[in-house]
Amino acid sequence: MLVNKRNLSAILGVTESSLTTWQNEEQLPINQVPKRRGQEQLYDTVEVIRWMIARAAGDDLNAEKTRLTREQADKTAIENARLRAELVPAVLVERAWGKMLGAFRARLLRLPAQLATSLANETEHSGFQRVLRRGVHDCLNELCAQDLPRDADEGGGEPRSPPASA
Repeated sequence: MLVNKRNLSAILGVTESSLTTWQNEEQLPINQVPKRRGQEQLYDTVEVIRWMIARAAGDDLNAEKTRLTREQADKTAIENARLRAELVPAVLVERAWGKMLGAFRARLLRLPAQLATSLANETEHSGFQRVLRRGVHDCLNELCAQDLPRDADEGGGEPRSPPASA
């Protein structure tokens, strides 16, 4: 069915200026180009709708190509970060934290029995504080001495020598 620009804009639900833009920039099909000034252009609705479908499909394809390119770039960036040892697999972090927290918990639970004798000999408030502070620092130093696994096959290293007590 041949229609003028006003009717085509009503059929498609777009403005006449959108049709003009598409006509000038995107080759909107015109069925009859006026031969004289003042005559209306006529559009075949079937051809225009086919053109719009092809245009939308092209937009979808471009969007998919853009998405694929972005995903490939992200994958490359992640792999490069992994090669620079900037990323650590979650399983290693989970394993290391579990090991460290387990050791810390065990060490804290031993603390009262270890400090009981030293505390029994103290009579001053400052002495109690010193003994307790030393025990807590020992626990923290032990936690710091835990080596982290270097890769997925490694279960974790031997403890490092603890830093000097504060």
